[in-house]
Amino acid sequence: MKILIPILCLISAVDLQDTPDGECCGEQEVDLSQHLELEAVCPELSGQIIGGRSSSIVRHPYQVSMVLNGNSFCGGFIISPNYVLTAAHCVQNVLPSAIRLRVGSTRRDSGGRIVPVANVTVHLQYGTPQFDHDIAALQLARPLTFSNAVQAIRLPQPRQAVPLVRLTVTGWGLTAPRGRRIPRIMMEANVPVVPHWLCRLSYGDALTNNMFCGGHFLIGGVSSCQGDSGGPAVFRGIAFGVVSFARGCALPLSPTVFTNIAALRDWVTQNTGVYEMFLIGYQFKVLSPIFTIHWGLQMRRNRPLWREKQNEKNRKHFESFKRELFARYRKDPLHLLRKSVQAKKT
Repeated sequence: MKILIPILCLISAVDLQDTPDGECCGEQEVDLSQHLELEAVCPELSGQIIGGRSSSIVRHPYQVSMVLNGNSFCGGFIISPNYVLTAAHCVQNVLPSAIRLRVGSTRRDSGGRIVPVANVTVHLQYGTPQFDHDIAALQLARPLTFSNAVQAIRLPQPRQAVPLVRLTVTGWGLTAPRGRRIPRIMMEANVPVVPHWLCRLSYGDALTNNMFCGGHFLIGGVSSCQGDSGGPAVFRGIAFGVVSFARGCALPLSPTVFTNIAALRDWVTQNTGVYEMFLIGYQFKVLSPIFTIHWGLQMRRNRPLWREKQNEKNRKHFESFKRELFARYRKDPLHLLRKSVQAKKT
């Protein structure tokens, strides 16, 4: 993190992305000073969807709104009839009996069904190092009845790589940086995944292998924000991440950081008993190994030696490019941002 000291001085402190209740779309201003106890304990920490659009629970039936003392404060998502996943910082030191979940509703303050929580399991290594292992499992007091508005979402395989695509993030968090209005209607945004090596230029050693980043790295403009914590980052029906923290909301050089579910998949299985069975993808290979071997040999024949050598050469060039970019960034952290601004002027 030493190389990022100039940036940290210019950009606001890291925010854990949760928020108290408020309204918008009928929106209503809320007093953000009356935040959860988290801000009193960690004033440097404190995310609604920035650059998103209105959505519906039918599009995202796994999404839930977490309610504490009558206020919506975080999101979560259903992974089985008995369990919901969320961020650890949302529920740490909170009694299970104080938490209520609203499921099956596009609105955060009405509709659907209120479900009590029987037990909260926070990852034992949460916060070591800071912000790491930001995941928790909520055991429901009674099983959910699935419908078109209440469904579980699939989880990735253990250690499955996060695809470099646009993930869909949902929630009821702030819709403008430093805003004071929280929407009643669920919002969604498509957030591009930032390569891990590139995100380390912004967060340094604070970014562990249990995290990944999403957002427009240079220009910002799209991200989760306060109130979206604990919600999922989804691609093709699989929840790859949990909204965790960011430095501000949708700021340049400060993408949102997500907990990497695939990296912590074993913990999820041990604490929820949810196993993801990928029989469709492997069934044919098990039943027909001869076809699998033939397919592999055919692919090998279709890839000539010169192409493999070229791919290796390209990989080495890319590694060299990353090293040069990192060295340049250490000397002048705002070089890339200034370059983009100059390009726009011309």
